[in-house]
Amino acid sequence: NKIAMQVFRWCDGSYLEDQDGWRLSGIFRDVYLYATPKTQIQDFFVTTDLADDYKDAVISAKINLKNYDKKTFKNGSVEFKLLDLNGKGIVVDGTLLESVSEIKSGESLEFILKGKVSNPLKWTHETPNLYKVIVSLKNSKGEISEIVACNTGFREIEIKNREVLLNGKPVMFKGVNKVEHHYLYGKYVPREWLEKEVLLMKQYNINSIRTAHYPHDPYLYDLCDKYGILLLDEANVESHGMRYGAESLAKDPAWGKAHVQRLRSMINRDKNHPSVVMWSHGNEAGNGVNFVAMNDEAHRLDPTRPTHYHFAELPISSDVIGGWKRGSGPIWQGRYLEVTDLYKYQYSDDQRPFILNEYAHAMGNAMGNLQEYMEAFEEVDGLIGGHIWDWVDQGILQKTAEGEEWFAYGGDYGDNPNDKNFCLNGIVFPDLGITPKTIEVKRVYQNIGFKLNDKNGSLSITNKNQHVSLDEVTFFWQLKENGETIKEGSFKKDVAAGLTENVSVPVEGVNFNKGKEYLLNISAKLNKKTTWAAAGFEIAYNQFVLQEWNFNPEMLVSNQELTTTQNDKIIAITGDDFTFKFNKTDGTISEYTINGKSVIEQGPQLQVWRAPTDNDGSYFPDGTNKRMCKIWLDAGLKEMTNSLEGFEITGSGSGKVTFVAKYIITNEAKTAGFNADVEYTVYADGHFTMNTKVEPFGKLPNLPRLGYQMVLSDEYNNFEWYGRGPHENYSDRNVAALIGIYQGTVDQQFTNYVIPQENGNKTDVRWAELKNSKGIGLKVSGNTPLETSVHHYSAGALSDAIHTYELKKEDKTYWNIDYRQGGLGGNSCGPQPLEKYLLKPLPVEFTLTFEPVK
Repeated sequence: NKIAMQVFRWCDGSYLEDQDGWRLSGIFRDVYLYATPKTQIQDFFVTTDLADDYKDAVISAKINLKNYDKKTFKNGSVEFKLLDLNGKGIVVDGTLLESVSEIKSGESLEFILKGKVSNPLKWTHETPNLYKVIVSLKNSKGEISEIVACNTGFREIEIKNREVLLNGKPVMFKGVNKVEHHYLYGKYVPREWLEKEVLLMKQYNINSIRTAHYPHDPYLYDLCDKYGILLLDEANVESHGMRYGAESLAKDPAWGKAHVQRLRSMINRDKNHPSVVMWSHGNEAGNGVNFVAMNDEAHRLDPTRPTHYHFAELPISSDVIGGWKRGSGPIWQGRYLEVTDLYKYQYSDDQRPFILNEYAHAMGNAMGNLQEYMEAFEEVDGLIGGHIWDWVDQGILQKTAEGEEWFAYGGDYGDNPNDKNFCLNGIVFPDLGITPKTIEVKRVYQNIGFKLNDKNGSLSITNKNQHVSLDEVTFFWQLKENGETIKEGSFKKDVAAGLTENVSVPVEGVNFNKGKEYLLNISAKLNKKTTWAAAGFEIAYNQFVLQEWNFNPEMLVSNQELTTTQNDKIIAITGDDFTFKFNKTDGTISEYTINGKSVIEQGPQLQVWRAPTDNDGSYFPDGTNKRMCKIWLDAGLKEMTNSLEGFEITGSGSGKVTFVAKYIITNEAKTAGFNADVEYTVYADGHFTMNTKVEPFGKLPNLPRLGYQMVLSDEYNNFEWYGRGPHENYSDRNVAALIGIYQGTVDQQFTNYVIPQENGNKTDVRWAELKNSKGIGLKVSGNTPLETSVHHYSAGALSDAIHTYELKKEDKTYWNIDYRQGGLGGNSCGPQPLEKYLLKPLPVEFTLTFEPVK
């Protein structure tokens, strides 16, 4: 024992076995040291078979004994016990003891112990009820010579009618692909970190993991058993460097053993975990005879679980497919499909369930139209969910000489070749920091659906869980008038699994005043603590508009006199407590003061550029540190210049002055751009409007954005808005962001992506204010919902930086006020934004109203 323990210290938990049968094994900090009997339990496999009504069950343990001794093993026995996790024995009616008359030297004996259990608690991802199986080997004297044990769960997996059923109920896989990664230790992931990951997944409504692309640390499987996460356990088979044609290793029988052995090793290691619901053959390795052989071997070793692989083409090599044809192309290995492609699958002749095993590529500021994907999963026959690529950004923490932290990626270690930032695809940051993408996943994946039946407060509540009711949930509601809560309450509604019921929220007595917006917020929270969340934890929510915001309110206009002076360069309009100056040379508001306090340094100025997101098609040109979207650069969008082409005062008097400025915004070659007519009206109380008509010309791509940027001093650091929030959101990624009144500093609006890019946007904005510490500033609103963001970095700086430490905070506040931004989509590895989220270069007209905040 002393020698063996010393070996453990040397090997740090490795596995050793010497000729005398001493075994030493350890996984991380857990060490087990024991004498291996000459005859031992070589293997065991526990399965459960539920009755037709899924209540009673038969539990079986296939046991393999092997005699390593030179002598014959005689008159022993093997005993099977079933315990709950409190150690209490469970009644099992059946054969639980097997006598072993003899096993000759070097031979094996296989047999099955099984029995019936009356209505055990079932294991599902919603109800992860576990039991413990103990198998004991006894010698001829009745002494225990070896014990093996595992947790098990009573559950049954079937495929019927293009669905995967768990205990008779259809499964909707709301999953992520998980790659093993730790932001300090790389591929070594401590147990505490693994548990933190699984708990976060539960809290953000993720119910499934695909172990991309190899079997993971066994402790992950224990955690998924315990907390309730479904696993697509994936064999370590990938050979996409050989592509998928005649040279594919999948088609070469010489590689058959290598394929099958990797699958066999995975199944033999992980087969006793109830959380493993499918065996996945691998990733991007083509299709052919070797995958057929893997499929046959999987069913031979384990007939209780279906198989999965993403190639849908012939020959059939799996029970469930993970990819289908993209567009009008061939049935190949397509993932990252457009939503429209998914709807076509219901008309496919392939009767296998389809789980989109990679989609919504989460690289950088990404994951557009996740809600539309989920709608397709729920609506399309044969489509049973998907796994987002992927869970965590795979960056490694570093520090500059000054101590500033940043995350390194491909190429930062002098490694070459490398794939640069293509390891940064997570919905959480490398240190598991939550991102706006994570919050969107929680909202889209939530298991309670809400529908507004009428504006009197009638709601339908759908329990999307298949195995638990909503008896442990309390619903809270708020009625908001122009963003302020005017009435609230709570109620309980125990909706059975898979059903929908109606409730009535008491809002009918509220007088809905004309011109005001009324919103109904609904939230579902846990009544008590669970294994993965505290009491009061929010698991689902939604928002409904009962009466819409008035985007064309009447402004009270003062008839006080205005003083107007002008020369060749400036027109100045002055009231009692403000000054408005317009520069007729560069076409910008050069000065705007309130009670002598300067507010605007520059602008507003029309812009169409945004710092490219990874989905915008960004790239690292060789030999530079810049990362741009090529199609926008080729069109000259980044360097477009604004020129004032005309100026005319068109009206004055009655407490206002109106003038029209004509602009041309062009690329360097002047082959494409925009003509813009902007009508400015300045009022005696200090507010001013800008009515903008934009007319594109020349050949232009879909636009990143269209709107204005203005520059203020960094003392204007307090931001408040009435729109979607509080976190960053975009037109195709905003269902998680509810309309409300939010506030915070400019820095708090910044999302610190590992590679700097466009961030911090807010959609459906009714109004926004930017103020200094004394409450002085500007308020903007529009005749249409606006988008807005604030930064202490210019779009140029965000475009050029490829690490966060390269960003240097400026003593300015950049305020973007957009008519609209284009959607995010998934084009770093997938489709561009849906058609409805594209910002096309078409004529538009919109009005902005700026008001002084005093």
